[in-house]
Amino acid sequence: MSNASLRDQVARLATTDPEAAYERAKRIDAPWYRTQALSHVAKHMRPDAKSIKVLKESLQTAKSQDDPYAVCASSAWPIAVLIQRAQYKLAAAEVEEAFSLSTRIENRGSRVQALLLLLQAAFALGLKYQTRIIRGIPRYVEPGPQLASAARYKKRAPNACSTRPRAS
Repeated sequence: MSNASLRDQVARLATTDPEAAYERAKRIDAPWYRTQALSHVAKHMRPDAKSIKVLKESLQTAKSQDDPYAVCASSAWPIAVLIQRAQYKLAAAEVEEAFSLSTRIENRGSRVQALLLLLQAAFALGLKYQTRIIRGIPRYVEPGPQLASAARYKKRAPNACSTRPRAS
């Protein structure tokens, strides 16, 4: 069975039997999928010290990966559950760490994707974190050929891009 299938199986099982799901999640080889599976388990556990322990395990699993994109992006799952569990201080610290790590993601598109996952997870932390993540995105995205093409088109056919009604 693939790691993705195991993660999906854990997610379904976690809704009815989080303990059994936890045991199954620990057997997932790929850290990316194990991080997500452990987050599903913690989400469905009683909100106590054990669920926080599972979330910390999920974060450690995310951080065990060598690829900065994989670490930053997969951290979004446990961060979202930390926020649902009102563990704002820990979630904020993890957002800061993931955001800092995002600067090491070489591919701009991957960096943007990781930051968007982080933004979605951390949105409930408030404007400070939303703004910081959003402001981080434009630094990494350069206008591509599509934007240059649109600008050339607008110069050649200004009326086609106007929102004003045409004169008859």
